[in-house]
Order: sequence, then structure tokens, then C-alpha cells
Amino acid sequence: MLNELVCLRRSVVRTILYLMSYASILLSGFAFYLAHGSYAHNFWQVSYNAFSFDLGILVFVCLVINGIVSILLGIAGLKLIKDPECLLRYFCFAGSLSSCVALLVSGSTISNHAYHFTDDMDLFCQGGFPNIALITETYLNAFREVEINYIERYMCKDFCACTPKINRDKFGSRADEFDGLSFDGTSNLFYDDCYLKGLRSGRFEELKPGFISLLKEMELANNCQGLCNPNLFYFHKSNERGPPPNTCQEPIKL
Repeated sequence: MLNELVCLRRSVVRTILYLMSYASILLSGFAFYLAHGSYAHNFWQVSYNAFSFDLGILVFVCLVINGIVSILLGIAGLKLIKDPECLLRYFCFAGSLSSCVALLVSGSTISNHAYHFTDDMDLFCQGGFPNIALITETYLNAFREVEINYIERYMCKDFCACTPKINRDKFGSRADEFDGLSFDGTSNLFYDDCYLKGLRSGRFEELKPGFISLLKEMELANNCQGLCNPNLFYFHKSNERGPPPNTCQEPIKL
């Protein structure tokens, strides 16, 4: 009876190890798929510009390593199944299970930070932010910081009074927003005439160079500005071009 019970337990362990070993090998392919998707996703590329840190590379490397480890564990599991030492079998089982769990956690992290990035952006502009990831929150708040505490707060105000030569006709109905603004100065471009001036005086905190490059790239390539609502003025472009027609939300999502 005891021998039959031992044989049954060994048979169950062997079956479980077979399943986990093959699952580990199959999940390695999923890891490589996630690795490709994570690095190709636009979120990691714009986050690099915003924070000067290529998080996509880190996630990509971690998932590739996870995939390789999953293959090795799966192959090792298939070979160790015939080994009489239960310790090796349980080690393989535990290793395969750990690899599967790590892979699922990695995939969930990517889904949260990248694949749902556009949903987070929409919720952010609607005034909500449920379960927002730290990276996404920091990135979107940086956009709003530029909109509200830089351009809206200082452009064509006392500190950065704009030139009186501005062509109001190009602003159309938005020229009504000129009430309360100052046009007795020389400012025409926010970045050149206001932001750099604010840095020199200590009034502004310096934005990350990568984020400034991202703002410039978005404005020049897509003729947009802002995240949720376009400001009256651009960050890099001249006021003579009129107000930004669109936000940069759609280009960021692409």
C-alpha cells in the first residue's frame, strides 16, 4: 500500500512537472512577444524624451532574460523528470512556477504603463486618475505643469510682457482672451524670451532637457501644444503664428 502511494505521488509530481515545463517553454514565446511590444510602444519612447531615462530598454532586457530563463527551466524540467532525486524535481517545479509568476508580473506592468497609457491620458484630462501608474502620472503632470504654471501664468504677463506688434487677427475668436494681458514688452517666443529669462532670474525651475526637446518636436511636427487644452501661445513657436489649433494628445497616443 505504501509503495503504491509513493508511486502515485511520483506520478502526480511527474505530470505536474511535465505541464509546468511545457508551459514555461510556451510562455517564453509570450515573454519575447511582450518584449517586442514594450520596446516598440510609443510610451517608452516619449518617456525617454521626458525623463532622459530609457525605461523601455530596461523592460525589454528584463523580458528577454525572462524568456531565456523560461526556456532553460522548461528544458531542464523535461530532463530532470527522469531523475530519481525528488529534490531536483521540486527545484525544477519551483523554478518554473517562479518564472511563470515573474512573467505575468512583467506583462501586467507593461500593460499598466504602456498599453493603458492612452486611457490614463483621457481620464487625466477628464479630471480623474484611478490606479494611475507613477511613471504615467509624472509624465502627464509635467505636461500640465508647462501649460498652467509656465505658459498660462507668465506669457504676456508683467514678467514676460509681449510685443505690441502681435497680429491679433491671427488669433480669431481667441483674441478675446487678450484682456488682462500685457503687450508693452518685447516677448514673442515663450522659450527664448520668457523661459530662459525665468531660469536666469531663478523664477523658473529647470525642465528636463529631454522634455523640452519633446515639446519642441511635438509643436514643430504636429502644430500642436498642450495635453488637455491648447494654451493661447506655443512653448517654442512665435506668437506671430497665432494660437495652437490642437492639443498634442493624439500625436502622443500614436
